[in-house]
Amino acid sequence: MMRVRSWHIGILSWLALPKYLLGRTVCCKGTLTTAIGIFITYMTPTMMISDLLIGIVNQHKLISFFDRFKKVDERLARESIRCCNNALTLRIRALLAVTFLGECILAILSFYFFHDPRNLESLLVFVAAIPTLVTTIEKVWFASLLFALKERFEAVNTYLDQTVDNYVQKNRINEMLNDSDSWDLGYLHKEIFMKNPQYVSSVKKPNKIIPVVPWDETIPVKVYNEEKKPNPEQKESDLNDTLKMEVRLNGFCQIHDEICELGKLLNRMWSLQMLLLMAYGFMSITAQFYFLYCNIVNQNIPVLFRSARNVVISSIFIVYTAGKCVYVIYLSWQTKLEARKTGVCYHKIANAVDENNFYEIINHLSLKLLNHTVNFTACGFFDLDMTTLYSVTGAITSYLIILIQFNLAAHRTKRPDNNSLITTTSTQPTL
Repeated sequence: MMRVRSWHIGILSWLALPKYLLGRTVCCKGTLTTAIGIFITYMTPTMMISDLLIGIVNQHKLISFFDRFKKVDERLARESIRCCNNALTLRIRALLAVTFLGECILAILSFYFFHDPRNLESLLVFVAAIPTLVTTIEKVWFASLLFALKERFEAVNTYLDQTVDNYVQKNRINEMLNDSDSWDLGYLHKEIFMKNPQYVSSVKKPNKIIPVVPWDETIPVKVYNEEKKPNPEQKESDLNDTLKMEVRLNGFCQIHDEICELGKLLNRMWSLQMLLLMAYGFMSITAQFYFLYCNIVNQNIPVLFRSARNVVISSIFIVYTAGKCVYVIYLSWQTKLEARKTGVCYHKIANAVDENNFYEIINHLSLKLLNHTVNFTACGFFDLDMTTLYSVTGAITSYLIILIQFNLAAHRTKRPDNNSLITTTSTQPTL
């Protein structure tokens, strides 16, 4: 029902905005401004309608996605790995709050500074914010699912790292306790050492505790040699059992494969939306910077870009639009790094055990992990990573410089014409 209402509102805004904004823009500027105005005016409704249509088409894929996602959590729970969604819930609420706050601030400021409250057509500024709001909420949905996948990768990697750390620490403790030549610990120091292994590094050769024997009686001294009880919340490492650990690592490899497949499915469902988002962000930020420059040099600005007349509104719009693109790119990049980190964690286990059997197992599983790569792209045109962010930033800067140069060249060509008109009018009476 919500999708149908959004569809109707989007169609109304798409039909109303070009008549109100685009027609006035064409009368003010030339071909370049008209092309930019057409692109930005029709881009936001196109993004919203494409989001709704693709969401309807991909409903069965979303159902399959959540079913497989639930099975992944169940398999992680069987391996004593529990993923808490509290951070995800807080992140979703924060993103929705920022989305509604940003759209409301931009609409209210634009209505306050550039519109007449007595004119009913001025209310269209709030209608213009609806397509952008709907598309941003769609991106919040994508970012939330992507963050959930990233947390699953992090949970697997953290478990593997803790397994290695526990194994190394246990071996170090056993070596220190068995080395009777270098360490001559009494029962009190052994008790402290079992509770705090770092205590040994501060003790060189501790003296034995001499028991007090009153009334010529001998008191038997019980040497404390009890092993430390394992933490019930932490599962004991199975690195000493090669066969058991091979089964567990193979299970983690299968879980990693399933999470990567979920990432690929998520990328297929939102690939086109990411391409439209990056195109809209690039075009709108470049245009906003350019017309902000025009306002600084006291040039006329078309009606569609009148927000550039106010530096505060321009800054909020640029930060808000860039934030959507940067957040999606950064989250995709972090998820891809976490997926690749699993292979590194496997090799840490092999280095810690340092046995030929384990090296063979890890090499075999590493070949599987190489085929489990996950990557997030915009319809295959470019990857969503920090390299793309650097390229887009450089492209915005380059095109902004080109537009400013065209602007300066256009004003320089107008000056000789004005001078010639002045000279002809001044010499006319003398003839």
